[in-house]
Amino acid sequence: MRKRTGMRKTKAGAEETRMKLLETAEHLFFEHGPAAVTFDKIALSAGMTRGALYWHFANKADLLRALLDLAPLPAEEVMERALEERHDDPLTLLQQVVIECLGIIANDPRRQRIYTILYRCDYRGEFLSVLERERETNLREYRQLVALFELAQEKALLSPRWTAQAAAKTLYWLLGGILSDWLKDRSTFDLVSNTQEVLENLFRSFRAAPPADMPRAP
Repeated sequence: MRKRTGMRKTKAGAEETRMKLLETAEHLFFEHGPAAVTFDKIALSAGMTRGALYWHFANKADLLRALLDLAPLPAEEVMERALEERHDDPLTLLQQVVIECLGIIANDPRRQRIYTILYRCDYRGEFLSVLERERETNLREYRQLVALFELAQEKALLSPRWTAQAAAKTLYWLLGGILSDWLKDRSTFDLVSNTQEVLENLFRSFRAAPPADMPRAP
């Protein structure tokens, strides 16, 4: 029993050390950019040895990937479930999940710092592997968007003016641009309310006109 208790304490201590190193790297990367921060600087700022840092992370790219793991959003999981269940109204679902994710970002300083780090990062050299991971994630998310718009098309909910691919690209690029602008200076506009207004207009254009015999919503 004592041995198991000791093992639990050791694991808890190791996780506490890891999280402290991550938190320190997060703030330093945010303030100076990942390329300008050294392992020595991270270890010193965390009050730990360089060896302790190397015990948990092989390099700065490994640190950055671990930071990304701390900032997931529910969109991918929600979209995947909607596709599996062939959701009745994928456009409404998509609009709702986008607003939900923006609300999460707007109220979470840690996510704001991590996403800012990503936008500022120079992905050449040591951070190339992080860029490759981001490309894979972005491609997966884009394909989910296309699949949802295709589902809307099958259900005669997508306007014939749009292809699923064009709608997915438009939404994806719009959100990327909005988030990038907001992270540069969060005082310029409210992320949720201003984006919601834009999304309402965009999704209105996505939707097919109701049949002539169907009453329009007031």
